[in-house]
Amino acid sequence: MRKIIINNWLHVALLFLVMVFSPGYAADAPLSERVEAAKDSGVWQVTEGETLLDIARTLFPQSSKLQNRFIKDVTGLNFDIFGSVDQSKFKPGIRIKLPDYALSETGIKARKRTEIPKPITKPSRQPKEKPKPEKTKATKEKATIKKKKTTRAAIKNVASERVQRARRSGKIQVAPGENIFRLARLFFPQRPKARQLFIQDVIKLNPEVFNNAKINAIPAGAVLKLPSYVWRGDTKRTTESETTPSPLPDRARQPMEDQQTKAEVSDKPEANKKEEAQQVDVYTDQYMTKSELFAMDVGSEADQLPGRRLFEMEYQYYFNKDDFLGDETEQGLHTRYRRETMNYGELDFELSLSDFTQDDSTQNHEGSDALITIRQTAMPISNDFLLNNALGHQRSSSDPFLHGGYRFRLPTSPMLGYSSDLFSSNQRIQWFAGLTGSYEGVALQQFDDDGGTLLGASYQQELTPNISLGGQISNLQGHDEVADHSSILLAGKYAPSSNIQSHELHFLADDNSKFGIWSDSKYRFTQGMVFRYGGFYIDPDLLWTDADIADDQLGFYLRFDKQGFRHNFSAGYDFFETGIENNALITSSNHTVYFNNNYRVNRKLTLGVA
Repeated sequence: MRKIIINNWLHVALLFLVMVFSPGYAADAPLSERVEAAKDSGVWQVTEGETLLDIARTLFPQSSKLQNRFIKDVTGLNFDIFGSVDQSKFKPGIRIKLPDYALSETGIKARKRTEIPKPITKPSRQPKEKPKPEKTKATKEKATIKKKKTTRAAIKNVASERVQRARRSGKIQVAPGENIFRLARLFFPQRPKARQLFIQDVIKLNPEVFNNAKINAIPAGAVLKLPSYVWRGDTKRTTESETTPSPLPDRARQPMEDQQTKAEVSDKPEANKKEEAQQVDVYTDQYMTKSELFAMDVGSEADQLPGRRLFEMEYQYYFNKDDFLGDETEQGLHTRYRRETMNYGELDFELSLSDFTQDDSTQNHEGSDALITIRQTAMPISNDFLLNNALGHQRSSSDPFLHGGYRFRLPTSPMLGYSSDLFSSNQRIQWFAGLTGSYEGVALQQFDDDGGTLLGASYQQELTPNISLGGQISNLQGHDEVADHSSILLAGKYAPSSNIQSHELHFLADDNSKFGIWSDSKYRFTQGMVFRYGGFYIDPDLLWTDADIADDQLGFYLRFDKQGFRHNFSAGYDFFETGIENNALITSSNHTVYFNNNYRVNRKLTLGVA
């Protein structure tokens, strides 16, 4: 009996030793207690040397997707712990909140410390190399053509990836041998007008690069800021203002392999940890490394894709039968050729051949005409200036700043001649000369010369970001209907903030002592809410080139507009008077008060009152 009792105690003692010194049981017992405590309280208490990745593996040992989701959710629930770049807050004894799904029965599992054996890979058999056939001349030509196609496709793919990176970061680094025109073609391959605007804005945004560098040879490695319309459609852009501490720490953004490295580093002494924490920079997303930038090869000029070319031809026929004016027939051919070049801008050639016939009860009118226009756009002249040229049938030069206004605008004149426009980011010089005339015809235009000669030149400059000044002179001689005269136009603009308020003043006078003056002001309170006011005075018989202007009038206006997606509202007051020399036949005075209010109910229904 005594032996049986002793044997039973020996078995119990042996079982106790196995339970105590077994690595799996000794570790799992306290771990399961921590899991149960976390299930009851909803929080997890951190132990010495434990990382967020260790906790995720404890709760979800067999699901890497749940581990990643758990890390993101825990950092969001515990922003006071993980919201700072100072990682020393993650210390033993800290209690962190757990998401709801980590407390469910399916989510609470003990850690399994089993190692997954690596799969045994068998050495693959390498096939025997077959003797290569000798290359003939035809085979070499095919290989050369295939290599060129592959090179162009690779260049195109690299350019596409480069554009996407630049749109996300808002900047681009210049490759060796690259100029501003290649960059413009890179972002806008099929929009020449957008390229011209892009070149002006990039030069204006990067004065430190273009002050000492030529447009055709920007220093390699220079980083250029891009205009807002290049990247505003991409929500992944990283601006300079985003250099503030990120709400999510590095451990939640980096791959899981980086988390293991941080767990190993956590065993370092506290003194080393403090030194490393002081050297840690603020987290910023890296879309392109320096090695990728300098390894990028855009190819030689011969490898670049050719500029866009366009050729179109159109035949038009028009017939109108009228019992009073008679039958009218027009027909003609319109041809256009356009080509983009590397160093001479964009070339455009237009030719229109027309023939017209008009039969009425008294006489027969017949004729034909040919209109030719040659244009050159955005040709580089110097580091800062681009040049536009036009030769042939066109309209006299016009500038929105000089000729524009909210209630009064100056017209342009049709002419056969030459014009140029030299401009930079803050200056513009225009000059023109030609024979004046008018366009006739319904479907196809014919130029009718009236014998006049028109000369003109204009200049404007942005003195400061808030002040702009400009002026234009013109001279008309030998016109059949308009007297010979000279005119001068002056304009000024003051904009303390271009998005909030602006004030413009225009003055026009001729050599017959006639003058006109008009002003416009604008205040923008919020997005879509604008208040405008202004006034004008135009002398009778005021002359400007050979165009008819709305003279002999004065007035002023007040206008308020509020525009939204569904609700639009406008209201204002207008005073307008004609016949300011007190001519009883044409004198009139009008006072107008108006308002308009409409609301868009849905896509098909809009209600309004006015």
